[in-house]
Amino acid sequence: MKQKEKIDDESFSGCSALTKLVIPSSVTSIGPSDFKNCSFLQQIIIPSSVKRIGFYAFFGCFSLTQITIPSSVQSIEMYAFNDCQSLTTVTFAVPSSIKSFDEHSFYSCKSLEQIIFPPSVEKIGSYAFSGCSSLKQAIFPSSLKSIDDCAFSRCCS
Repeated sequence: MKQKEKIDDESFSGCSALTKLVIPSSVTSIGPSDFKNCSFLQQIIIPSSVKRIGFYAFFGCFSLTQITIPSSVQSIEMYAFNDCQSLTTVTFAVPSSIKSFDEHSFYSCKSLEQIIFPPSVEKIGSYAFSGCSSLKQAIFPSSLKSIDDCAFSRCCS
């Protein structure tokens, strides 16, 4: 049986009983809305084979508290972690390949307190971290070239 390189769109969307997710090392892309609204998902292990986290991939995963982005990930697309209200920690493996955070990628992650952007980041999209009302610290790399409109709006800590 051939191993999957991509999880088909919306494959686990709305699986409210899912609490832990270990993505197989054969997967290179997490597609659109794959785990959207998995409201009790607490832990995700993303392998170093993943290069892309698609739009809405983990949208509305309210119970997710931390995520480690492997060094292989090159893009985090729109709304990927939007509304992950319990997310407090985002860690980037070193060295990181990520160049940009698309718009709304971490929008309304109300518990996120700190973000240390990896040295590879060049762009932060519109509303990428808007509504992260607990954000106390954001550390930017010297490689950063642009921060789009409202990227950090409604971050009131």
